[in-house]
Amino acid sequence: MEPLKALYDSLKSLETWDNNHIKSSIEDTANKLEIKMGKLAQPLRVAVTGAGISPSIDDTFRLLGQEKSLMRLRKGIEFIENRSSS
Repeated sequence: MEPLKALYDSLKSLETWDNNHIKSSIEDTANKLEIKMGKLAQPLRVAVTGAGISPSIDDTFRLLGQEKSLMRLRKGIEFIENRSSS
């Protein structure tokens, strides 16, 4: 869950919401946490789309827009937190 929280903070701070910035944010977060992209991208995809398969995550985020993407990511994080505490 910590990787998703770190990514949420990174994405929230983006001033330009385009594929390059979104992709860089995801890659930078994975690199900082020293995890492979799959360990971040797959849970991210499920949190935002509700499925394990989707178009590229940067395209998905760009099309949803920053506000909706962050809202879905936040709800995904909250779901995991609530499930973990049960």
